[in-house]
Amino acid sequence: MEHPYDEVKLTPASLGCHSVAVQFNAVDCVWRESERSLTGFVAEVWFAELPSKFAIKWAEVVGYAVKVRRVDRGAARFAVSVPCVV
Repeated sequence: MEHPYDEVKLTPASLGCHSVAVQFNAVDCVWRESERSLTGFVAEVWFAELPSKFAIKWAEVVGYAVKVRRVDRGAARFAVSVPCVV
Protein backbone atom coordinates (compact mmCIF):
# COMPACT_ATOMS: atom_id res chain seq x y z
CA MET A 1 0.00 0.00 0.00
CA GLU A 2 1.37 3.42 -0.93
CA HIS A 3 1.14 6.24 1.63
CA PRO A 4 1.31 9.98 0.85
CA TYR A 5 4.28 10.64 3.16
CA ASP A 6 7.52 9.10 4.31
CA GLU A 7 6.97 6.39 6.86
CA VAL A 8 8.65 3.65 8.80
CA LYS A 9 6.88 0.32 8.53
CA LEU A 10 5.84 -1.06 11.88
CA THR A 11 6.23 -4.56 13.21
CA PRO A 12 4.58 -5.99 16.31
CA ALA A 13 7.88 -5.53 18.16
CA SER A 14 8.31 -1.89 17.14
CA LEU A 15 4.94 -0.50 18.24
CA GLY A 16 2.84 -1.62 21.19
CA CYS A 17 -0.42 -0.50 19.61
CA HIS A 18 0.26 -2.55 16.47
CA SER A 19 -0.92 -5.77 18.11
CA VAL A 20 -4.04 -3.98 19.32
CA ALA A 21 -4.54 -2.52 15.82
CA VAL A 22 -4.48 -6.06 14.43
CA GLN A 23 -7.17 -7.05 16.95
CA PHE A 24 -9.29 -4.23 15.51
CA ASN A 25 -8.69 -5.44 11.90
CA ALA A 26 -6.23 -2.72 10.84
CA VAL A 27 -5.07 -2.85 7.22
CA ASP A 28 -1.69 -1.20 7.87
CA CYS A 29 0.26 0.72 10.49
CA VAL A 30 3.10 3.27 10.16
CA TRP A 31 4.99 5.83 12.26
CA ARG A 32 5.08 9.36 10.90
CA GLU A 33 6.31 12.73 12.03
CA SER A 34 3.64 15.17 13.14
CA GLU A 35 3.57 18.64 14.63
CA ARG A 36 0.30 17.65 16.28
CA SER A 37 1.96 15.27 18.75
CA LEU A 38 3.97 16.39 21.78
CA THR A 39 6.69 13.87 20.91
CA GLY A 40 6.70 14.74 17.21
CA PHE A 41 5.34 11.37 16.07
CA VAL A 42 2.00 9.68 15.57
CA ALA A 43 1.06 6.10 14.85
CA GLU A 44 -0.96 6.15 11.64
CA VAL A 45 -3.31 3.16 11.59
CA TRP A 46 -5.28 2.38 8.41
CA PHE A 47 -8.65 0.58 8.28
CA ALA A 48 -11.09 -0.70 5.67
CA GLU A 49 -14.09 0.24 7.84
CA LEU A 50 -14.79 3.12 10.23
CA PRO A 51 -12.67 2.28 13.31
CA SER A 52 -14.83 3.83 16.05
CA LYS A 53 -13.94 1.32 18.78
CA PHE A 54 -10.21 1.55 18.00
CA ALA A 55 -10.31 5.37 18.06
CA ILE A 56 -12.16 5.45 21.38
CA LYS A 57 -9.82 2.88 22.94
CA TRP A 58 -6.62 4.69 21.91
CA ALA A 59 -7.89 8.15 22.88
CA GLU A 60 -8.43 6.69 26.37
CA VAL A 61 -5.01 5.01 26.40
CA VAL A 62 -2.97 8.09 25.38
CA GLY A 63 -5.19 10.64 27.11
CA TYR A 64 -5.46 12.82 23.99
CA ALA A 65 -7.86 13.07 21.07
CA VAL A 66 -7.05 10.92 18.05
CA LYS A 67 -7.76 12.09 14.52
CA VAL A 68 -9.95 9.91 12.28
CA ARG A 69 -10.21 10.80 8.62
CA ARG A 70 -11.63 9.31 5.43
CA VAL A 71 -9.06 8.28 2.81
CA ASP A 72 -9.16 6.25 -0.37
CA ARG A 73 -5.94 4.25 -0.67
CA GLY A 74 -6.48 0.72 -1.87
CA ALA A 75 -8.00 -1.37 0.91
CA ALA A 76 -7.71 1.48 3.43
CA ARG A 77 -10.70 3.79 3.61
CA PHE A 78 -10.03 5.36 7.03
CA ALA A 79 -6.90 6.46 8.88
CA VAL A 80 -6.48 7.10 12.61
CA SER A 81 -3.61 9.26 13.86
CA VAL A 82 -2.69 8.33 17.44
CA PRO A 83 -0.34 10.78 19.21
CA CYS A 84 2.71 9.02 20.61
CA VAL A 85 3.24 9.88 24.26
CA VAL A 86 6.06 9.10 26.65
